[in-house]
Amino acid sequence: MKIFSVLISQLFFVILIASCAAESEYLANLPKIDGFEVKKVYRLNSNVLAAYMDSSGNRLVFKLNESSATWKRILFKTKVSF
Repeated sequence: MKIFSVLISQLFFVILIASCAAESEYLANLPKIDGFEVKKVYRLNSNVLAAYMDSSGNRLVFKLNESSATWKRILFKTKVSF
């Protein structure tokens, strides 16, 4: 029984590491935008979104196209509250 639980925990660890490696590949491709910094990167259902904010409170949101590994701007908001 103990061997089974060790195998399950090792399998979980391998799956976790593999999924994080795929995420970090996409994060390496995040666009760099002058005056904006990345505030949040999150997954919403099957989409990966990255939210940028500048010092004036303007926000840009990008969506990842996983098939081409490119980012597309989907939203721009002005004067977003912190």
